[in-house]
Amino acid sequence: MARAPKRLKLEEWTPAEKEIHLSVLSLCRTALPQRAIVLHVPNGIEAGPAEWNRMRALGAITGWPDITVLLDGGACCLECKAEDGEEREEQEACAKLLAAAGVPRAVVRSQEDAYRALVSWGLPVKSMYFPGWPEPAPPHPLSRGLLVEWREALTEAARAWNRWLATFPQPQLVWRELAEAVGALRRPAVDSTTEGSARRAR
Repeated sequence: MARAPKRLKLEEWTPAEKEIHLSVLSLCRTALPQRAIVLHVPNGIEAGPAEWNRMRALGAITGWPDITVLLDGGACCLECKAEDGEEREEQEACAKLLAAAGVPRAVVRSQEDAYRALVSWGLPVKSMYFPGWPEPAPPHPLSRGLLVEWREALTEAARAWNRWLATFPQPQLVWRELAEAVGALRRPAVDSTTEGSARRAR
């Protein structure tokens, strides 16, 4: 008698913290402008007490968030956690340091959490068109990023103007001749009717 096929037991798959970290890192580098710097500080490596003491002496901070974003003179941090992951004491202490420094920080457990955090902080993120995800607000005309671009454009225009002036052997002489020509055009013409009336009066 043939045996009945064994039924497969389906279990719900939950991503690990490393997988969430990689997905959030990919989201930040895709949704943010190219000028944004997205980096990871390797504070989660396994090291002995001696190695950690050396890293602290070099400036390492225990509990620093997994992902740091630098953009337009500002910074923000994302701490990646699994669905059932909890923050450690040193991570909570680092969160207080960041809050005191005015650096926004959020604990994220998916790409959607990270996207919502970036939008809530007002970063210029691209619209990802996922159902239920928030729509980013358009950039303010006086945002820091646009001001930086305008300043660079004006600086380049001033450099181009100076290069053009440098092509003349004597820029001051050119400007003096141009001013004299404009002044000559603005001088009033001689009134011929006045001279004619004077001749008739004689």
